[in-house]
Amino acid sequence: MNANYALLGFQGEAGKNLKAVESLPSNLSEVIEIPMEVLLSGSTQEVNLSWNSLATFPEDWTFTLIDAETNSSINLREVESYAFVIQGSPAKAKGHAQKNPIVSATGNARLTLAINPGTSTTSVDAQNGIPSQLELSQNYPNPFNPSTQIQFALPAQSNVRLSVFDMLGREVAILVNGDKPAGKFTVNFDGSTLSSGMYMYRLVSNGSSITKKLTLIK
Repeated sequence: MNANYALLGFQGEAGKNLKAVESLPSNLSEVIEIPMEVLLSGSTQEVNLSWNSLATFPEDWTFTLIDAETNSSINLREVESYAFVIQGSPAKAKGHAQKNPIVSATGNARLTLAINPGTSTTSVDAQNGIPSQLELSQNYPNPFNPSTQIQFALPAQSNVRLSVFDMLGREVAILVNGDKPAGKFTVNFDGSTLSSGMYMYRLVSNGSSITKKLTLIK
């Protein structure tokens, strides 16, 4: 490891170092999401997560803990702990830890750590600030409830259509439809009228298209 990387790791209750789960480049250019697991002993337990320093990471990075069960989003730079209750397996003997993924009612990971480096993957002309190619970023936050932001970038003025589709290919929302100048743009998508699940969003411009997935959890 060197100065170009930041280390993400965990400690147990007694301060024992646990295995680091990620080593992240300090020039990270896109949002990453890390599903989380815990070790349980016994059945129902209250788990308390705490953190006291993000000093090894760049100041413009944001860290969000997403709890899909309670629809909570916790900014790790604003608070220093988060407590929640999970169900273990009563069949396990007391005192024997079990590796139990924390899952929500939907069957997906209940807890996700989202890391946003505060930058875009768009390559930009240094002199005029115009992107060199069509770009569509991963929405943030993701999963989300009920709204999320989507960023895209255009290398030249063009007619743009940004739409959201369900997994059957039906268009359920039109976010942008019209001419846009070259540059970067951010739009808000409100999914409050839609059902929970996975959707796709597609950017179409000058005969080119980019499609990505997003997840709505209610």
